[in-house]
Amino acid sequence: MYSIIAVHGLNPRNKNASEHAWDTWRTPYGPIGHLWLRDVLPQSLPDSRIFLYQYNATAVYSQDRDTFIDKANELLEAVRIEREEIESRPIIFLGHSMGGLLIKQALINAHNNPKYMTLKDATWGLAFFATPHNGGDWKLVSLGGIATKIAGALGFRKGDNIIEVLKTGSMFSDIMQEHWRHRLLDYSILSFWGSLDDAVPRESARLGLPGDRENIIKLDADHIGVCKFGTSQTDLDNLKLVRANLRDMYKEVLKKHSHLPCHYTPLAENKRFTGREGILYRIEEMFLCRDKYRKLSIVGLGGIGKTQVALRFAYWVKAKHSEHSILWVPALSSETFEQAYAEVAKRLDIQVGPNEQDLKESVQQYFSSDEAGKWLLILDNADDIELVLGSSGKLSGLCKYLPQSENGIILFTTRSTEVAISVAGNDVVNLQEMDLQEARSLFERCLVRGGVRPDENEISELLHELTCLPLAISQAAAYLNRNKMPVKKYLEFLRGTEKDILSFEQIRKSDGVAADLLAFLSCIEPKAIPQSILPGAQSEETEYAIGTLCGYTFLVRRGENNVFDMHNLVHIATRIWIRQSRREKEVTITSLCHIEKLFSRKMKRREYKRYFPHVFRILDESKDQLLQERFDLFYKLGVCLFLESRCKEAMKAMEKSYKWNKYHLLDNDSFRLEVEVQLAITYTSLGLSKNVIEILKDVVAIDQIGRTKKSRELLYLGFLLGWAYVMEGGVKSIQRAMFPEDSHDRLFNVEFVARAYRFRGHIREAMNILERTVAMRKTFPPDSVSRFDPELELAVAYLDRGYVRKPTQLLDHVELIAETTLPEEDMTRLYTATYLSDIYINNGRVEKAVEMLEHVIDVYKRTQPEDYPRRLIAEKILGNAYIKCGMATKGFELLDYVMAMEAKK
Repeated sequence: MYSIIAVHGLNPRNKNASEHAWDTWRTPYGPIGHLWLRDVLPQSLPDSRIFLYQYNATAVYSQDRDTFIDKANELLEAVRIEREEIESRPIIFLGHSMGGLLIKQALINAHNNPKYMTLKDATWGLAFFATPHNGGDWKLVSLGGIATKIAGALGFRKGDNIIEVLKTGSMFSDIMQEHWRHRLLDYSILSFWGSLDDAVPRESARLGLPGDRENIIKLDADHIGVCKFGTSQTDLDNLKLVRANLRDMYKEVLKKHSHLPCHYTPLAENKRFTGREGILYRIEEMFLCRDKYRKLSIVGLGGIGKTQVALRFAYWVKAKHSEHSILWVPALSSETFEQAYAEVAKRLDIQVGPNEQDLKESVQQYFSSDEAGKWLLILDNADDIELVLGSSGKLSGLCKYLPQSENGIILFTTRSTEVAISVAGNDVVNLQEMDLQEARSLFERCLVRGGVRPDENEISELLHELTCLPLAISQAAAYLNRNKMPVKKYLEFLRGTEKDILSFEQIRKSDGVAADLLAFLSCIEPKAIPQSILPGAQSEETEYAIGTLCGYTFLVRRGENNVFDMHNLVHIATRIWIRQSRREKEVTITSLCHIEKLFSRKMKRREYKRYFPHVFRILDESKDQLLQERFDLFYKLGVCLFLESRCKEAMKAMEKSYKWNKYHLLDNDSFRLEVEVQLAITYTSLGLSKNVIEILKDVVAIDQIGRTKKSRELLYLGFLLGWAYVMEGGVKSIQRAMFPEDSHDRLFNVEFVARAYRFRGHIREAMNILERTVAMRKTFPPDSVSRFDPELELAVAYLDRGYVRKPTQLLDHVELIAETTLPEEDMTRLYTATYLSDIYINNGRVEKAVEMLEHVIDVYKRTQPEDYPRRLIAEKILGNAYIKCGMATKGFELLDYVMAMEAKK
């Protein structure tokens, strides 16, 4: 996936800015014009997102040079915001006329501003249409004159202020200086010029670069027509040239981007790292002999420094062999593994299918191909043999999803010798304790400088007592720093009867909130802990407690982010402390209830994805706790997994909640019904029609008796159940068994069975069912659920078959029923009116659609918040309707508003 961003140039007088942004690229002017960027280019350039950038083009070209620079920064900021979380996606800029100069200025600004450096690095191609570069002399003595010619071609006249400003050429004073000329070498460049263009001739439309750096293409067009193409043969010939050259650029960009390295190392470089030169040298030598070594293992005791050695090696590769992608993948659980793969897939725009297995397989396949280039993958903390190798021990666990390529090397860190040998054979590096000199160097680096220097003999004694383990050394130094304690006193506590002062119990006595945090942390994953998941996350007490735990190096902050890591040994020790204090059950239940409550509030996608590993962990830790909160959390996790298209995992989580609720909640309990409906929806997405029938036939029966749900929701359940019956092929007989022949409920269900047929492409069967249903319902009172729903469905079916008159008559009747039988604020009426309006637009009745939608939105404004989803849908349809009936400014303003509201979600 990559982005194409089109930037227009000077705006003629009195022309709306929105209209000009579109009309620059379409012909004829107005909404009915042919917009090749939308109608033609996507078919030629797959996997592209195409944007039109709009700005006040008249205000840009003022006598104030800063205005031009500011407008260039506005372009950068607009692009940056649009590309959040996809910063590496490649960009091709298209610029017409003076818009090309704005692009150039923006890239100069980006080069000088670290905030936009990733945007500059992501820009791979530039396509200029009649942009006045002024040839290859790299001076601007005549650019002001050319600019006035451009203004004249666009309709400006002598005496206009902008003509006088452009004559001076002040705004162009440094665009083409030597530093910009060197920047050009970073990009693939196309320069299109018009043979009929009197304003920007060929010499001005080219940059004057060598032939392999700039491709200059002549089009049979004037200055305005050089970037817009209609249906004439001349325009079609021009478009063919543009498409072919943009296609070539696309292929070149794709080829370059495919080998762009991805450096994913979420852990910051350890500036205090010292020693281990021999081990690092050996690993580096093995890395350089890639023909011999494909998989390496670092094995050693917990706390001995395996992760830090691997991290040091990763940053060495990044510095010395930057052409390698680096993937840091924690193997603490399946979820941490998948989360790392998801981040890599996002950074590299790896296309992923809808199922949860697709993510791991897609990343694996990408890095197994030559397209990925060279890479290093580090599987850290690969300690659980069953997780890593699978229950059979035949590389069926996480190893099943590791890539295989002659261009790649995999490094494992593990406490298990069995894992190390199983994955790497004899290519195993045993990490031993530090020698005394290395341990002393680490201790001194960790101590805060200043004060009395510790006695050398006391340091040696302490290091011997700590068996030279790096983790123990770091924590001892942190304790000494925090408590300003002499080494001699620390040794006394460590050896003597008062050694409990160094224990978790001491933290509990000195900082109760920190002790409670430790207890909570023992129940979740020890890595990638977001501060927001902690109890009392934003309180001053929690902030202080985090500082306490970081001071003792029990927690380590990732750079400046509010994300923390805990060493595995500290995590294990914390769990032992909780167990010894006989608080394991209490802590587990408290932690479970906190996370369940946390999931009760509405979360953004980015947030709940960060919580996944911790939710999985607490659910596993609490498996012996038969609490309603645990099964409520299973359901909420299932909903989030479903939103991520991880449907099989979502189904398993929801099924646990469903089975628990079935025996512990009443049949008509609202939460139980909610879980059952959502599980049925999940079954539907997986095609498990028998499961849908098993659940929903009881739910529908309960709803018919108790009417615990609104009629629209009951109809939706009928649709799901009807779909399941259609899939099972026994619709008619089962329908008769469930409902009496003349009951409303049977007719409701038949209607949704018809919709299921339509969705499956059996339009004629759907029409037959709906025609009978509509005929029967003519005898019913005209109300919101028995008349216009089937007529609306039948109208849609007619439209699918290409009919015109029949659906129009039905739609008119549906509208009349809605207006005369339902209050204007009725949600069903508003929804139906929105649906009708969309059909009217597609049927050529745009003005009628505008009238209906304006009324719908007026009602929504009185009754619903501005971010209500159905209100936004109606506003989006209305915006498009405005554009189609010639009110483009109004339409674009409304669409911009909708986009802004959706971005807030």
